[in-house]
Amino acid sequence: MSMPRLRSLHRKMLRELWRLKGQLVSIGLVVATAVMTLVSMRGTYEALVRGRGEYYRDYRLGHVWASLERAPATLEGRIERIPGVASVQTRVTSYATLDLPWLDVPGQGLFVSLPVDGRAD
Repeated sequence: MSMPRLRSLHRKMLRELWRLKGQLVSIGLVVATAVMTLVSMRGTYEALVRGRGEYYRDYRLGHVWASLERAPATLEGRIERIPGVASVQTRVTSYATLDLPWLDVPGQGLFVSLPVDGRAD
């Protein structure tokens, strides 16, 4: 079986591609780098999401926090009745400026109340 002869346009195209081989290699490297970046960022994102889920589960952290200035005491019971809510904990929190001798500038602390039974979960 003999090779088909190349038409003149095909030969011209091959000559042009050969002359542009440096640009073609550069474009290929840019595309390969973009794909590599996309794959690595996707893997990083999935690892972060998985790690967050494991951390929240292992340390029994809530998936939702809400800060309110004032709320009625009955709100806790209403939130507990929402389907899918495992537990509700209400706390009183307050920020305070702390003058600590080992800090050059005043620090800031967050004071969090304990539950009525006195045990922090």
